[in-house]
Amino acid sequence: MRKGYFYIKQKRQKMSNGITLTFYMKENTESEDLLVIYSALPVKGSSVYNYVRTLDDVNCNKLYILDDFGENRAGVFYLGENGTMDVRDAVKELITNIQKKQKKFSIHFFREHLKAVLLRFI
Repeated sequence: MRKGYFYIKQKRQKMSNGITLTFYMKENTESEDLLVIYSALPVKGSSVYNYVRTLDDVNCNKLYILDDFGENRAGVFYLGENGTMDVRDAVKELITNIQKKQKKFSIHFFREHLKAVLLRFI
C-alpha cells in the first residue's frame, strides 16, 4: 500500500491528558482479537506505520499507533518528552477506550518489549 493511503485512513484523537495520538485502525468484524502494533524507530526522518504488509494476512483487528513525537517526529519510545510519561499514558488510554468500546476484544501486542514498557507503570 502506498504511504498516502494511511494518511487518509488514519485518525487523530486528543486524549484526556492533552496528548494527540495518531493511529490507523484496520477492523475485522469476524475477529475478537485486537493486535496493537507500534512503529519501529526510523533510521532517518519521521515515524511511519510499520509491519502493515507483514501483518496483512493476519485475521484480526489491528491498531497501528504512530510514535510521531520528539525531535523531527522520530519517536519517544511511546513514553514521553522531557522526562514525562504523558505519551505512554495517552497510548494506554487509547487502547483501554477501544477495548471498552469493543468489549469482545482480547488485546495482543506485536512488539512485546514495548508492551512491557507500557504496562510496567500501570
